[in-house]
Amino acid sequence: MGVSFDFKRGLKSLWAETAQGITPSLEASRAIAFSNLAQNSDPLSEVLSHLALKNTGQIPVPLVPRFSHMPVAELCQLALFWATAGEKEAASMLSHSIPLDFPWLWSRENEYQERATIASVQLLAKALGRSVENIPGGDPYFQALANHIPTLGSPQIDASVLDWSLIETESITCCFTFSGDRTSLGAMVSDAVEIRAFGPQVVPLSDPLGFGIRSISKHGHRWASPSGSSEVWFEFNARKEEARIVFDLTFIGLKPSAPLAFSFYVKAESAHIGNEKIKPKTLHRYHGISKPILFGNGLILESLSPGKMELIPLAGSEGYWNCEYLAAYEVHPVNAKMSFAFYTPPRPKV
Repeated sequence: MGVSFDFKRGLKSLWAETAQGITPSLEASRAIAFSNLAQNSDPLSEVLSHLALKNTGQIPVPLVPRFSHMPVAELCQLALFWATAGEKEAASMLSHSIPLDFPWLWSRENEYQERATIASVQLLAKALGRSVENIPGGDPYFQALANHIPTLGSPQIDASVLDWSLIETESITCCFTFSGDRTSLGAMVSDAVEIRAFGPQVVPLSDPLGFGIRSISKHGHRWASPSGSSEVWFEFNARKEEARIVFDLTFIGLKPSAPLAFSFYVKAESAHIGNEKIKPKTLHRYHGISKPILFGNGLILESLSPGKMELIPLAGSEGYWNCEYLAAYEVHPVNAKMSFAFYTPPRPKV
């Protein structure tokens, strides 16, 4: 995530041109040559400039595949480009390690693009031999990528190279990770409802830059720290409890002067708190004591700890991972323990 969006977008356009046999200008060639030599470039920019230089007959710096936690869309593109560059084993290891069912993972709120993410996941799925229909078109970059899809088999070494874990019930699947930088702690899916991002968030909630975890090296698969409040740490445990998934969190280092929430960004058609319906894309919100929330007809989110919460309808556009709701729970600075349960409502008897 150390490369600017505009610079990377320029590299993508340059690669797409060279892949179609179009010779870039001298200025553009110098730009990709510079990016190939630059230090601390991210893996996707490295392979883009490597391939663009090869396509124009120049000699690039040797490619050394580096595994890194990036948005799922870019991880999919990276695997495809590594295979194109001849790094088939690295590409296979990466492609079989990407949580394709959770395409929002490792994506910051202001970076997520729904159409590009869907296209990236579908292109990689096609390279893995899966049946794919209706790959989004229109973007020359993805059109060029679709014309150069390699074939990816299983890796020789069966090992995940990305840090994430799954926990499942019969109807809910949750993916969580302790690696990231201003990104979510995880995501969850059930029938017709998706929690596309969850994690700590500093107040005010209107500032999405305060959401997510920061990068730490020794997390032990249980410790994390908010990106907007580095002095705070919290322990996170997820478990399956019959038909429910339960989160337990314990925070340390909290200060009353720096309030913190734990937030869930949810894509759902509707939300109910008791008999009250909160419609998406409205100004109607809930702010009060914690109560169970029914999202759509497919998922209930319940705080098992007393406290306060807000349920806020969102615009449902590209922002906030294209979600309709934000459910945010106040982290009490003294009684700094929280628990959440996720489960599906009972089916009506026939």
